[in-house]
Order: sequence, then C-alpha cells, then structure tokens
Amino acid sequence: MLYVFLVNTGCMLTFDISLAFRSVQELKDEIRSKTGVPPDQQVLLVTGGETLDEPERQVSSYTAGTDTNPFFLFNKIHIESQNAPQADCGPAPLGMDMKLKIEKLMNEAPSYDTLVGRTTLAKECYDIALKEFRVCDTLVLQQHLQHQGWTVVVANLEDYNSSFRKNCDMFNTLYKEYKRLRKTHALIVDGLPGDIELLGKVPLLNALNPNGSSSLSLLDWILAQNPKGSADDLDEIKIIDLDEEQSKVFEQTLEDIPKIAALADKQEKKEIKGLDERLSKLAQILDDVKKVVSETEEIAKGFTQNQSRATQIKDSSVLHDLCQGHRTQLITLCGKHQKLQNLRQTIVKAKQELCDNLQMRLKWLVHVQRVISDTFERTFMFADLLKRFMQKLKIAEQIHNTPSLYATALSEVVRRRTFGEQYGRWTEGVSRSAKDTQDNENKRRDEFASRLKSHFLKKLFPALSKTLPPFACEPPDNVDVDLPKISASDLEQLASSVPDLALVLQTPAGVRSALRASPAFVLQKSDSEDSEAAIFKMDDLHDSGTSKMAAVHSSIQSQVGRLKAELNSMSRDVLYERDTLLALVTNCRSQWSATVASVLEEKEQEVRALQSKLVEMEQAVELERNRTSDAENEVVFYHSQVRALTETLDSTKTEVALHEEEWERRQSELEKKMILSHEVELERLRSHMDVEKMESESEVQAMRKRLKRSWRRLVKSGKRKSVVRWSVLSGRTRTS
Repeated sequence: MLYVFLVNTGCMLTFDISLAFRSVQELKDEIRSKTGVPPDQQVLLVTGGETLDEPERQVSSYTAGTDTNPFFLFNKIHIESQNAPQADCGPAPLGMDMKLKIEKLMNEAPSYDTLVGRTTLAKECYDIALKEFRVCDTLVLQQHLQHQGWTVVVANLEDYNSSFRKNCDMFNTLYKEYKRLRKTHALIVDGLPGDIELLGKVPLLNALNPNGSSSLSLLDWILAQNPKGSADDLDEIKIIDLDEEQSKVFEQTLEDIPKIAALADKQEKKEIKGLDERLSKLAQILDDVKKVVSETEEIAKGFTQNQSRATQIKDSSVLHDLCQGHRTQLITLCGKHQKLQNLRQTIVKAKQELCDNLQMRLKWLVHVQRVISDTFERTFMFADLLKRFMQKLKIAEQIHNTPSLYATALSEVVRRRTFGEQYGRWTEGVSRSAKDTQDNENKRRDEFASRLKSHFLKKLFPALSKTLPPFACEPPDNVDVDLPKISASDLEQLASSVPDLALVLQTPAGVRSALRASPAFVLQKSDSEDSEAAIFKMDDLHDSGTSKMAAVHSSIQSQVGRLKAELNSMSRDVLYERDTLLALVTNCRSQWSATVASVLEEKEQEVRALQSKLVEMEQAVELERNRTSDAENEVVFYHSQVRALTETLDSTKTEVALHEEEWERRQSELEKKMILSHEVELERLRSHMDVEKMESESEVQAMRKRLKRSWRRLVKSGKRKSVVRWSVLSGRTRTS
C-alpha cells in the first residue's frame, strides 16, 4: 500500500502500491478522486521538507510512502478557511445503547436464558472495548504523525528561507557595488555623447577592413557587429541611473529583509509548546484504555465460567444466586464501558485541539511564505535590473576607453612590426653565428678524437670523444606575420585627422623610444655575423678570430655613431612633446580650477543641509525610540501576565487531571472491594446452605427410620386407627 497522510484533519489515505511507479501528477489526481481536493490546492511533502513539485517525476523516486513515513498532504482550502477543519475521529463509537441493554437484563427474572443473555452481553462489551482500543491507538498515532507533518513543513520553510537569504545577499552585494560605481562612472556617463561623437570621427584604417568601405568610421564598425542594433541602442546606455523612487524602493526592500527573516525565524511559532507533554499524557490515556480492556476481558471470562458451571450442574436452584451476583458485575461492566467512551472522547478532543493549533500555525506559515515569495520575486527583479545597469555601465566604460584603446592598439601593431623585423634579423645572425661556432668546435674535436682513437691513452680520457649538441641553429618563426599592415605614416595621418588621439598615438619617434626600452634592442648589436661574435667571446678561437674581432670593433663603432644621431633626434622629439604637455596641463588647470571651486561650494552647501536634516532625523529617531521602549515595556508586562495566567491554567489542569486519576483509582479500588466482599458473602451463604441442606436430609432419613420402626410395632399390636394415622404422617398411601 502507498500511504498519504492528510495533516489538516489527521487522516491516513491509502492507495494501491502500483501508484508508486507512476507520476506525481497521477498521484494528485488519485487524491482528488478520493478527497475532492484539486491538485492545485494540494501540497505534498516528504520528511526533510522536500516538495513534490515535479509533475512528471516518478513517485517512487522519493523516499516516502510507508505507514511510518508517509507522504504528508496539506489542503490549502482548509488552511485558507476561517474555521479549523473537523478532525478525523475514526468510526462512530460502538455500544451507545449498552447501558439500556444492561439495565434491561438486570431487571429480568433469574433463569438460564437470562444467564446466557448476560454472558453474551459481556462478550459483546469486550469486543467493543477491543475495537475502541484500536481506534484510540490509531487516533494517538495520527496525532504523532500530525506533529511529524508540522516538523516537515517547518523544515520546508527553513529551506525556503535559506534560499531567500542567499538571493537577498546577492541583491545587497549588487546594490552596494552599484552605489560604489555610481559616482565613479558619473563622469563617464556624462561624457558618453562626446565619446560617441569621437567614435564617429575616428576612421577605420584600410588595413583593418580590406574588403569594406574606405570611409567607414569606428562607430559604423561597432554598430555593424550587431546586425539588429542601431545608434538608438547606444542612446539607451545613457539611462543607467536609478531615479529617486526606485532608490527609495530599493532602500525600503533592504530594510524589510531583516524583518522578514526575523518573522520566519520565530521559534514560538515553529515549536508547539507543551506538545511533548500532551503526547505523553495521550500515551498514559492509551495505557488506561488498555487496562479497561483487560478488566472487561476478565469480567467477560467470569460470565463465561458461570454459564459453563450452571450448564454442568443443571440445577435451577443455583440460578437465583448466580443472577444476583451478576448484578454487581453488570454495574461494573457498564461503568467500564462508560469510562472507555470518556477516554476516547478525551483523545478525540485532544486531536481536535491539535488540529485547531495547527490551523493557526499553518495560516501563519502561509502568510510568511507569501511575504517571502513576494520579497523574493521583488529582490530577484531588482537584482536583474541592477545586473543590466552594471552591464550598461561596463559598456559605457568600454565606449569611453575605445578611442584611446584603438589608438594604443594601432601603435602597438606598428611597434611589433618594427620590432619583429629587427628581431628577425638579429635571430638570423645569432643562428648563423651559433652554427658556425658549433661546426668549427666539432671539427676540432673530431680531429683530436681521430688522433686519440688508436692510442692506449683513450682509456684515460673517454669523454674527449663527445661533440657539441645543436643549439640555436635555426631562427624562430615570425609570430607577428598576421598583424595588419599598418605603418608609421598611417599613425601620423590618423593623428592629423583626429587631433584628440595625437597624445595617445605613438609617432615614429615614440616607436623608436619603445624599441630602445625593449631587451631585444640591447642584444641587437649588428645585422651581421660579426655582432654575434662580440657576444660569444671565446678564448679558444682559432687563429682567424683576431680578424673577426677587428671587424666587430669597427661595426660597434659605426653602431655607436648611428645611436648618437638617433639619440639627438629623440631628445628633440622629447623636448617638443614635453612643451606640448606642459601647455595642455596649464590650460586644463586654468579651466578646472574655477569648476572645482564652484563644485566644492555646492557640495559644502549640500553637506550643511544634510547635516541639519540628519540632526532632525536623529531627534525623530530618539523620540520614536522612546515610544517604542514604552510600548515594548507594556508588551513585556502583558506577556508576563499572560505567561503567569498560562502557568496557573496549566497547574490547574494538572491538579484536575491528578484529582480525576485519584478519583478513578479510588472508585476502582472500591469496586474491587465491593465485588470481593460480595463474592465472599455469596460463597459463605452457599456453604451455609449446603450444610443446612445436608442436615435437613440427615434429619429426614432419621425420621423415616423411626417411623418405619413405629409402623412395625403398630402392625404387631393390631391398632388400625393408629396405623392409618401414622401412615399418613409417614407419607404412605396404602393401609394394612
């Protein structure tokens, strides 16, 4: 069987086990056919708080469905109703007319049929008591399952609250990042129209667009990358700031998040106080029910034994005494039955109280989940909005940096192409020099090895037969061969057409300066093999090394002269650039000094206004804090009174329960004493009657013997009249 427990009413639903191999939607349809609850009003949970929210998922994939670990069903219709649902109290109580049956049998005349009827009624009472015990046991178990279902829904709330906190943390982080970057990017956003205008002026070099139009600007190329885009898309980037209303909503949401989290963390709502004690009392009541059932069974067995005894004796004279003894037992049986009904009613009342309590708590839980859900959706929407805003900020920053980065990239292409040519010549010279050096050295080693090969000293110098391995004999491939063919003249033309990029673009002199700063330029001494000979100075070169050193020295002298000329040219370029920068700095300083002074004055006025508002707000907060403190004191006072009254009520209930238990115990003891005294008295009367009966029978026998003797004497004496009279006295009918 597949078990589903309806927590609202405490009812266990059973389904065919084949339903476990079907989908969750089919299970909900089966629940609707049995309970009438629509699938959209059903909430199915398993232990741990997991929700069955995937309609196509197989039911058996969830670890639940047994009688001890069922699926927990919650009916939204019951939760949203004003009144709590009626608890499932099981089948109707049995033996409601038992008292009338007992009174009727008590008034019947003593007979064997009366004895059989009373025995049958006692057995019926025992059967009813056994069924009532099973019902009470089921009711107590269902209350345990209701408590388990509440813990499951609390676990689900905690999982939902955890996801809510993570989403709120993400929203808070994004909002803080947005506020941090908001002031930083204000200038970029304000200058965005000018940046877009500059992009429209910057031409796209033909080397970067060989198959396109020669008059294409950098802005046209950017728009062409998005076929569906247009210039209006760039205008939308300008709207990247929140208005005042949106900022207020964001701030209010951030203030509400801790309150909502605290609302979901209320332990007094999650924990049902006194529930463990209530369940313990229910266990005690169930023990009392079991005790009543056992006592009823003993009484029924007593009736059965009396019936068997009367059947065996077959003496109607004992029926009167048996029926008289049964009267007390029937009264006791009626009391036991009534006590059993009262105990069941107590368990039913406890279950209804638990249903009412759960109804109130489920309403609170649904309210909390709705608040969390609304805030969750709002924060998710706000986070998405902030992500789009941050994306627009990044795009605006990229647009702002595009002209300078474009100019820097062009300069870098020219620098790499120039560097690549010089680096290629240098690596070719190095490889040729290394190969010649290796060949010469290996040749000398081979010559010496041939001399040592046939000599006995070879054993002393085995390592002299080794040669040099290849090293740097081949120049590397040119990695910059795929760079666009941009020359220094292209940079000069771009700087003249777009003066705003002149400071960013590196002119040929700037390219040369960058190349001098590279380590490769230090290594590059000459384009010939003689320059490499100066790097690899070897003491053991052959006799032709002297001529090579002289050639290297002359090459170095020529290089030094050429470098001096270039240095003079660079000095002139640097002086020109320095004068230009100084003029620009002076101009910018004069323009910004007035602007900064006015801005500072405005900011100081705003700060003073904000300080005055802050003082007013602090006063209002202090006043509100005093009011809140008074209200909290009143709430604490009322809570203490309620707590004291609750404790008094609990103690009173405990005392009443103790008094009821004492009264029941005394009543039970009194009934036992009365039954025992009646049984003792009945046994004494029976023994006394048996003794009297035996005495009477012995007297009758003795009298008959005397009469027989007297009869014989009279017959011998011949006195007829006396004979007739004595025969009448002796019970004889014949005369002699």
